[in-house]
Amino acid sequence: MDPRTNKELIFARKVALAGAIVMVLFSVVTFIAVIVVYLAYRQVGITETYSSTWWLRSMLSESFAFASLCSLSRFLLLFSSSSRSNFRKLSNALLVSGVTMLARQACSSGLKPLEEEIFIITDPIPIALIPDDSAPIRMLPIAFSVFLLCVIALLRYMEDLREDSESIV
Repeated sequence: MDPRTNKELIFARKVALAGAIVMVLFSVVTFIAVIVVYLAYRQVGITETYSSTWWLRSMLSESFAFASLCSLSRFLLLFSSSSRSNFRKLSNALLVSGVTMLARQACSSGLKPLEEEIFIITDPIPIALIPDDSAPIRMLPIAFSVFLLCVIALLRYMEDLREDSESIV
């Protein structure tokens, strides 16, 4: 492997590791979101506004988001850590992430949005479910952007590999 290709590999692995760390942090936050939705259900219960299917679909939607981010984290960790990437494991991680993203969309499609803020804990740190449109940060679009930036580094490395193999022939 020529020095330029090796340099691109090192860069791609560093970017993938940084992306994996971000994805793990987002995974932790989405896991907490699943717990917060469950706690809100326990506090508010089934009402005319929020039926049992609404709560179930909300918890499933957050669970699928968690699974998807975990799978993206696994993909980036696999790439950044192994000297020889196992393409089957890499593609399976992407497959799981894609399927769980589709499952989340299916689960949350047509789901009536949260209309009011629901406080679960007020002291010492207030924790609440807030309406989606007033959320200060939407993690999944940010996570997808981080993932795409990591894929760009991987594609640069693949292009250098292609050029390196063509120069051998």
